Amino acid sequence: TWNNKRYNKDALIRAKNYVSLILLEKRKKCAHQSKLHKKLMSISSDRSTILGAALNTKSQGNPLIRNEIKNNLMLEQ
Repeated sequence: TWNNKRYNKDALIRAKNYVSLILLEKRKKCAHQSKLHKKLMSISSDRSTILGAALNTKSQGNPLIRNEIKNNLMLEQ
């Protein structure tokens, strides 16, 4: 039974580590998205500039940036 208890304790620790890793990744992602948002907001709000940036990112295929730009365009209208 001692081995079993130890195994359960290890499993619990592994599970906790896994959860904290996932949470860390989520926090990083959120920080990255807010940085991205600030960067996009600092782009001149001239619609043609934003549209140009959207077209550029379309060719790079970054949906996150594309959606952010699309949202900003919707807000402006």
